[in-house]
Amino acid sequence: MNAIFYVVRSGCAWRLLPHEFPPWQTAYHYFRLWRLDGTWERLNGVLRDQLRIIIGRQPQPSAAIIDSQSVRTTGVGGVRGYDGAKRVNGRKRHVLVDTGGLVLRAKVHTADIQDRAAVPLLLEGADGQFPRVEHLWVDQGYTGSGKSWIEEHLGWRVEVVRHPPHPRGEWVPHGDMQDWRTIWFSWHRLPPSP
Repeated sequence: MNAIFYVVRSGCAWRLLPHEFPPWQTAYHYFRLWRLDGTWERLNGVLRDQLRIIIGRQPQPSAAIIDSQSVRTTGVGGVRGYDGAKRVNGRKRHVLVDTGGLVLRAKVHTADIQDRAAVPLLLEGADGQFPRVEHLWVDQGYTGSGKSWIEEHLGWRVEVVRHPPHPRGEWVPHGDMQDWRTIWFSWHRLPPSP
């Protein structure tokens, strides 16, 4: 376990595992075996449920958040694609988290898949795995077919979170600042941003 955690935390290659650990082939064998049989997912689920209970919440969440991140990668070690919106050539990771940021599900794929198209890849069967979830927050990338897929297939309410609007003006105080009874405010429009 320590050898696996060392590689994951440091980002080193398996072959560069220090000699204090077992042979790299052994560590990699167990890492791959546990990834394929779902041990890592079950371990994450048990730890997540216990942590939610410790902080006074239900083990299963009732709301979740979905988002993605595009990451640059090299051509070595897997497929990649180009995300034109972020100008990134690599992979994209989609993550479903609870309101505390604890990972419920994760999916990694090529960066050229749009967010709304990746919704079924990440959320297929999520309603059975997380039966209490009723509400999902998403950003602008999931509007349209992504939002409708979630509502139709999972029955969850979807709320699209928008960026706060840019201020168009400001309230400016006038009068004697030493005497609050004489202070009045006026709205001044800000000049357009460059």
